[in-house]
Amino acid sequence: MDGLLLDTESAYTVAQQRILDRFSRTFTWELKAKMMGRQALEGAQVLLDALELGPEEITAQPPLSLLTANSPIHPLFRAR
Repeated sequence: MDGLLLDTESAYTVAQQRILDRFSRTFTWELKAKMMGRQALEGAQVLLDALELGPEEITAQPPLSLLTANSPIHPLFRAR
């Protein structure tokens, strides 16, 4: 449902950047593109590898679901 019915893309980007702010890193479009279309764990590994972070450093962050819980309905599915 992510990205299909709910417009979560901007929340996803904000959430990733909030996590990386702790490490003074930037969630670039290049990194986002490398993560797109992958399963969650595979995408997370791409992130960790690119930023040379260990899982123990990043898992202390709040889950993405907390940041996307109030995502608006995707524009294609809004009532006209």
